[in-house]
Amino acid sequence: MLGKHVLMDFRTSKTRRLNDIRYIYDFIEDVSAAVDMTLVAPPLIFRFPCTYTDYLRLASTYPEFKELLEKRRNDFGVSGIGIWGLSHIAIHTWKELGIISMDAYSCADFEEAKLYKVVERYFPIREVIQAIVLVRGTTIIHDVRASIGAGGGQCEEAHRGIHKCRNMCSVE
Repeated sequence: MLGKHVLMDFRTSKTRRLNDIRYIYDFIEDVSAAVDMTLVAPPLIFRFPCTYTDYLRLASTYPEFKELLEKRRNDFGVSGIGIWGLSHIAIHTWKELGIISMDAYSCADFEEAKLYKVVERYFPIREVIQAIVLVRGTTIIHDVRASIGAGGGQCEEAHRGIHKCRNMCSVE
């Protein structure tokens, strides 16, 4: 095993803070602490468009997007990344859709259940679109929606049918 890679796409019922840079920053710090990962630098969080000047430049460069940009200027989401000593966590939000896409990867083992608890505390999950754990360096893919209370729980072996879940899911 080269590492564990958790990938999640979900809708939240708490959209108000999906473009709040400080809130996303705090989320990355809290997730990192919960799964015992050390941030090697402060989290980096970006909003699109990044500044009002960027907004004006985009609106003048792409006139066809001006109306959309004006309408949604305050509704765009953010992207954030935390670099761990043993890999990373990344999050992308779409405030206007209430969607969050995130992934956490580490070559060290970690308890993804702890990650899910922090996710649920910050972003109450309304619907899980996708939640999987890739066991890197193998062909094993775990569907972990059941672990976060959204159904699922079946694993798929990508190619070989070799199953080594070790109590990570319901498939024997």
